[in-house]
Amino acid sequence: MEESPGHSSESEHSEESPHNVCDELTDCIHYKGKKYEDLKLEDLNGVQFKSVEEVDQFYSYYSLAIGFSVRKNKADKNCDQLVRRRQLVCSRQGKRRSQAPKKQKFGNEENHVNPDINCQRENKKQAPPSRKVTRCNCPARLTALLCKTKGVYYVVEFITEHNHELVRRDHIRFLRSHTDVMDHDMAQVTAMRKVSVSTCQGYELLVHQAGGYEYVGFTLKHLYNHLESERREIMVDGDCQAAISFMNLKASLDPHFCCFFCVDQHGRLANLFWRDSQSLIDYKRFGDVLIMDTTYKTNIYGKPLAVFVGINNHRATVLFGCALLADETEDTYKWAVSSFLSSMDGKKPISVITDGDEAMWNAVAYLIPDSRQRLCAWHISKNMCSNIHDVAIQKDFFHFIYAGLAVQEWEAAWHYMIAMKGLENNTWLTDMYNKRNRWAETFFRDHFFAGVCSTQRCECMHRSLKGGLGHYMRLFEILPRIDKTIACMRDTVLEDDCKSINSDPVIGSHLQCLQEQIASKFTHDIFLLLKDQIGF
Repeated sequence: MEESPGHSSESEHSEESPHNVCDELTDCIHYKGKKYEDLKLEDLNGVQFKSVEEVDQFYSYYSLAIGFSVRKNKADKNCDQLVRRRQLVCSRQGKRRSQAPKKQKFGNEENHVNPDINCQRENKKQAPPSRKVTRCNCPARLTALLCKTKGVYYVVEFITEHNHELVRRDHIRFLRSHTDVMDHDMAQVTAMRKVSVSTCQGYELLVHQAGGYEYVGFTLKHLYNHLESERREIMVDGDCQAAISFMNLKASLDPHFCCFFCVDQHGRLANLFWRDSQSLIDYKRFGDVLIMDTTYKTNIYGKPLAVFVGINNHRATVLFGCALLADETEDTYKWAVSSFLSSMDGKKPISVITDGDEAMWNAVAYLIPDSRQRLCAWHISKNMCSNIHDVAIQKDFFHFIYAGLAVQEWEAAWHYMIAMKGLENNTWLTDMYNKRNRWAETFFRDHFFAGVCSTQRCECMHRSLKGGLGHYMRLFEILPRIDKTIACMRDTVLEDDCKSINSDPVIGSHLQCLQEQIASKFTHDIFLLLKDQIGF
């Protein structure tokens, strides 16, 4: 901004050596040695503003010192798209528009509805507007005009009177025009959200760093609004398109990345499956046993998240792939399993563990008929507690789940329990007996399951994923969060590898030679497992 003597009229401003008055705006109480509340139009005569932004900045500082919020009312432009007139007003200027009911028309004719319905509508109590009434025809405003010859702006109107009470100093930070979410604050909150720190917790950190709520410069609501506006910018082409763009980015960085998706009859994204190159490597190494399960409440669309996991040489969980599904029907599960097998070059697992979902069981049996499939023992136990309330019978049933009896011994013990307890008419037990070869340990003694009998490893994966996802996240937000959770798990595996390579387990005196051979061939976790089984 520059100052020169003269009047407010656009044609009468005389030239004088420019005087930069931007420094005057650094004081939020005084302007040119005069308090803001004492400023009049004559104090701004001859003041030149180089741009519209300087006009806005001056009035923003003025309103901040006085205690009111600013609204941009007019910005008339010339043929060169330059603002020739800028008018800034108090946010309480004007009146709220009345929401008159709109008449329905067909073409040029009004749509006359049933008069009885109109009477019912008139008798209904109208709901109050959602927003509070704030406008009261406040006359305060500032108007600046562009001088065509000099290319600067002069103030031609400066009304300082308000017809309402001004805001207290400690309330100013709640005014809309005086809240500004700075870029560095947004960057910090966005970074924390990427590592599963909620927005409200990120805001509390900003408050702590600033030394109090009054020094942050914006409220939590303003932060949420700013994040939502950035989210809408990312979703210019839609949430699903943003998710597909994220997958394309991963594919450009990982030559062995694989992603499949399909759409429904309305052209909307239905199912999405993906896995990266490390998942392919892990599956080729540890893919003999596959564990499948689904979870809910990971996204705003209610799509179930299916995970394909296994167990590695440290007895830790490894992820083979993920899928967001449209529903839990048999056809959807067939699509997911088929996509998984296609991404893994057709390699099929030896054993598969699933929950009690019949649709998932049928899909696996159809696509991987040669694998041995087993129901999750944990789900069986949970259903047992819901259907059987006798503690003694529950203990006997647990024995039938986990005991490694011979088939004849298991059958004899089962019939003995049914007869002794009088459970011949228990429909749930009858149904479980009919599919006993799906869940009882006795019928899996000759099959390799890597010591796994439940989908609890999937449950652990779900807890890790849900810990940073939330229930109302969109697809383009979910996918990076899942990536970070997987990266954290893989970092733990690297740490296990480091410990196993660069250290030795404690060797006992009993069968020392055998222990040393086992320790040289296997990881520490497998060594401890064999040590317990062999008993040395």
